[in-house]
Amino acid sequence: MNDEFKTLVDDQLSALEWKGRHKEAVLEKIRTGEKAPKKVSVAMMVAILLTLALLGAAVAAGFGIFGQFAEKNAAKDLNALEASAPTYADTVAVEPEQAGFPQAKFTLEQAYYDGETIYLSYSFTGGKPQLTFLPGKPTEEQRKAYTSMENMFPGWEARLDEEENKRVRRLVEENGFAYLEAREQFLGDSVSLKNGIRLEQTEGEQDISAEGSAVGYWKFDTPLPESARNQDHLDLVLVMHRSVNCYYITQEGAWVSSKRLGDTALPATVLRNAQAEALTGSGSFEDYGASISLSCSSIEILANVQLTLHEEWMACWQDYENCFETEDFLEGYVLYADGVPCGQISFSAEDLGKSTLGMKMGYEAPEKASVLIMRPKYTQSGEHAEEEIVMKPASPKPSPVF
Repeated sequence: MNDEFKTLVDDQLSALEWKGRHKEAVLEKIRTGEKAPKKVSVAMMVAILLTLALLGAAVAAGFGIFGQFAEKNAAKDLNALEASAPTYADTVAVEPEQAGFPQAKFTLEQAYYDGETIYLSYSFTGGKPQLTFLPGKPTEEQRKAYTSMENMFPGWEARLDEEENKRVRRLVEENGFAYLEAREQFLGDSVSLKNGIRLEQTEGEQDISAEGSAVGYWKFDTPLPESARNQDHLDLVLVMHRSVNCYYITQEGAWVSSKRLGDTALPATVLRNAQAEALTGSGSFEDYGASISLSCSSIEILANVQLTLHEEWMACWQDYENCFETEDFLEGYVLYADGVPCGQISFSAEDLGKSTLGMKMGYEAPEKASVLIMRPKYTQSGEHAEEEIVMKPASPKPSPVF
């Protein structure tokens, strides 16, 4: 695949939807060491567009972006964000430096930053592709620079209006092909600190309207980079991409030639509006050692776990699909707040090398708690209370966790 086109597709589609709410994806992550999935299928894209009615109802009810997606997904953590994240409504307007582009506007709608975790919601307008139907067709020489779009879904197609889609189909039916240029601008998924250090997203979702406007949110990986932790504010830089893409579409397939026109930095400043509490705990047991850190806020509790495993357990994780029904090994943790289990909302795992397994989990935050305990759960024998770890403040404090 043409590298430039692959980059454009990754940038455009990666923000659409990736949720850390389902544990099934852990198998592939363990085998490949990959981050949370970022690609969406055609069916996924269609599902996203069909949910716009739900978002419209949430907008009518006066919800912010977090609240709109909370209504759509019945997500308690997003409801908590809607209640706790201040509204910013800070807009950056990007004028069309090249002919053929409309004005674009990025708006930081809401943000939550507690020194340990950060969440953003946003809107973006001006993303509708500007189409020009070209005469003739590309020459054989020109076609050499085109990339096949087999098994791929062009993000612009879902945002075409009904008349534009009809025209493309009609040209293919009548002439055997459609040849068109699309000037496209869209919000990329790159978010970095002003010093250039990138913040990695762990979850996000985006909905795009037929007019090319978009709303979405991001959650970011923890622990944050050291320079992003416990600051009074964060100066962030997001990116808008612009490109000119020529599409050649026939009954047999579709091909594209892409030219990237450059990126535009979108600055945003987020203030700290809450204070998370950091807890730590560790333990050594017969079959493994565990080191755990928690970041506790009113939104959710985020756990980072590092396990040192013997060879047999590590082999089970690397072949999880064939082992989890027959072998008994540690597969995760249940978080207890004052003796009550907290709902788990996300899970990922990664082979860190040297017989070390990393786990990241998110849990629903209790209204209040004095004692948090991480209790291991095995694939066959369930919870092991004798191996639970009582979490303690990283800096001793007399106050309760919440």
